[in-house]
Amino acid sequence: EMMGNPFIQRGNQIYIDFGTNTTLDNVYTVKSVKHSITAGNFSTTVDLIFAGQGEVSSIREKVENAIDTL
Repeated sequence: EMMGNPFIQRGNQIYIDFGTNTTLDNVYTVKSVKHSITAGNFSTTVDLIFAGQGEVSSIREKVENAIDTL
């Protein structure tokens, strides 16, 4: 979660330096974004994944998720 950022969107890549001098300090891809605006407050929450990885799901998982949703 961060101070509101209307320019961030899904697919953006962001370098995050955690100061560890390891591979944790790396480029991350924005997987999802949620903005929250209330009186006197604007915040943005992002879900990130390491840019060098992806998510893999089978067709079976997708069908099961669709059935659960319906």
